[in-house]
Amino acid sequence: MDTDIKAGDLSQYRVLIVDDDKMSRVLLSHQLASLGVPCEQVSNGVDALAILDHVQFDCILCDYRMPGMDGPALARAIRTREAETGFAGEAGKTVYIVAVSANADLDQAQDCFDAGMNDVLAKPIEAAALRAILERHPAASAKDVAPDDVSTVFEPSRLVRIYGRTPRLRATLEQWIAAAESALRNIRRGVDMQDCEAVADHAHRLLGSAGIAGAHKLAKAAAALENAVRGNSPEIAREVAEIGAEAMHAIGAARAYIEEL
Repeated sequence: MDTDIKAGDLSQYRVLIVDDDKMSRVLLSHQLASLGVPCEQVSNGVDALAILDHVQFDCILCDYRMPGMDGPALARAIRTREAETGFAGEAGKTVYIVAVSANADLDQAQDCFDAGMNDVLAKPIEAAALRAILERHPAASAKDVAPDDVSTVFEPSRLVRIYGRTPRLRATLEQWIAAAESALRNIRRGVDMQDCEAVADHAHRLLGSAGIAGAHKLAKAAAALENAVRGNSPEIAREVAEIGAEAMHAIGAARAYIEEL
């Protein structure tokens, strides 16, 4: 067992496990116990919302696929409740929601983030990865977590937290490269055909996947292009050139990163 896993004190954490599989709940609760983290368990989203009516948690570990209300649906319900009530927890922070999934890929991760989840953990979960997730939450340390650096060409720390430095990480990065190249081709095709809606849609998709992959300059360029198209800006041609350049830089950096895995 890694000795650094025991470092730090997470005993003040309040974690809620939401999973329809009893064995998964038991295993995750044991892992939390090994980190000194107390937790509560429920088997579905409805029960999770009920317990949240009278108990405040720092973090929710929620299975992605559950019958009835799945993980993203639960996250949307929680975020809606927070918005309607103006309740954002202690120190003005909303509850930190982490999706737990056996089949986490880019599309699924995007679904989670779109629903208002903060992070994703891939099963089987390692104690070190679980600790890293908890410590990333602002409540886990005296310092607030720094936001993503939008000047970064490529830094896939979010994917590394999900997959670790494993073959799954390599496969996911290769999937992202292919998707980014396809999005860029579709953007250029849309420009040639003067299909503004297609250009905006593909820019939006690239914005999401680039953010997850850690290609923050590309994500910024994609957002600028989407805004330019939807706002009928005269700067569309310049933004298309910018997104092309940033895509080349990010894809090149991703390929170099893969070579070092």
